Amino acid sequence: MEKIENGLVVLLDALGVSRRSIDECADFVRKRDEIVAAASESYLLDVNCEWFKDNLKPAVSAQFGDTLIYAWNFDKKSDVVKSVLFDVLMMWVANLLSNGIQQQVYYRGAISFGPLLIADANTVIGPAVADAAAWYEQADWFGVSATPSCGITIDYFKLIRKDISPDDYGKELSKISHDTMISAAVETYSKALIRYKVPLHGSDKEMWVVSWPHAILRSGKNREDAKKTIFAALSASTLLEPLPKGVERKYENAIKFFDDGIPS
Repeated sequence: MEKIENGLVVLLDALGVSRRSIDECADFVRKRDEIVAAASESYLLDVNCEWFKDNLKPAVSAQFGDTLIYAWNFDKKSDVVKSVLFDVLMMWVANLLSNGIQQQVYYRGAISFGPLLIADANTVIGPAVADAAAWYEQADWFGVSATPSCGITIDYFKLIRKDISPDDYGKELSKISHDTMISAAVETYSKALIRYKVPLHGSDKEMWVVSWPHAILRSGKNREDAKKTIFAALSASTLLEPLPKGVERKYENAIKFFDDGIPS
């Protein structure tokens, strides 16, 4: 049993899976595993620091039905290192969402940061988990946003990074690794999170959100091709099953997020 003071939690729910047949659920499980593997592979292709690879593995990775939960331990790391690792892991989440869309699996979820307790490799509880659970179904779209509490931590991470040079990143990371951070990588991963007015059920709220459109563009597609990729996936999904009345707003809001976040 492990107590963690600084833990990152990502809680994800795959939209629409509960309505599927047994055969379709089996197909979802296959896709889910492929999506996670592809997210890790595309992430690692970008990484020039062995420390990142070592820290990508979550302390907890659990799955129940159409829900995924991941948790990482940030204890015993300086605030600067926490801020860099946070951005790196958000790019991993962005890759996961991007790969999910292309496989017609649409995740909605929340990110939280705080105390948690790891009982075993598949069990995690505590305030950070409760915070994510309170928010992961609140957004009326597919996408992932930080809880308001986590958003304050992200604001702090962004502030402490403003006046730090690339050399300082290297000095911080050299305390725990012989590798050094490359400044271009810092800039790339910092784009994984953006501020956006998230459509919640009954209201909108500006929050930090994971920029999955950025991940699609980083795969080599231009804006037009990226949007074709999204609509191809949505079209294939609706051909298999028309959207139930009221659900269409989730997809419309996600497309609007792409248009607003990646302007023409």
